[in-house]
Amino acid sequence: MRNLKTFVLAALAALAVAISVGLGSAAATELYSGATTLGAGTEIVFSQKGSSLFSTTEGSSFQTCTISELVVKTSNAGSSTETVKGTANRYTLEGCLFPTITVETGEVEIHWSTGGNAIITTKGFKVLFSSPLLGNCTYTGGTVTTAGTLTGSTSENATWDVNAVLTRESGLCSSSLKWTTTYKITKPTRLHGTAS
Repeated sequence: MRNLKTFVLAALAALAVAISVGLGSAAATELYSGATTLGAGTEIVFSQKGSSLFSTTEGSSFQTCTISELVVKTSNAGSSTETVKGTANRYTLEGCLFPTITVETGEVEIHWSTGGNAIITTKGFKVLFSSPLLGNCTYTGGTVTTAGTLTGSTSENATWDVNAVLTRESGLCSSSLKWTTTYKITKPTRLHGTAS
């Protein structure tokens, strides 16, 4: 019985250490442009490739925008205990089927995942669609929304494949929209993430 108790306690201790290490790894993030570490105040420019598609959860197309740019300014450099955070100073949607306005640009957080890649989350993001059929509808990303994967590169432009769900805050449109697109990171070039 004593050996069994000792074994269980040792297993629990090992599990606690493993969880601690796992959480620490998930939080540890730094961004690089080539071999240069990117510090607080770095401007990251995301330029859309193709179109931004907003569709209902049933799969029907709701809105398409052919031009989009997102500009984020980082507020920290990341470290062994935190991810890279930033404020979206500008988010534009143009060439849309009907008028679309960014109400709140929100915040962006970059979480290192594997290799030079990262998961991007957004917070406080809000967009107003003026549908000719349903009127004005506002959608938000809420408090934290997983918004897709950043594929880093040490030799060319990184990309961000957006795959996020936005929730209707007001209006008569669909209760939620799926937002998909791909952005090329044009500044800085050769952007990639690492575990700090």
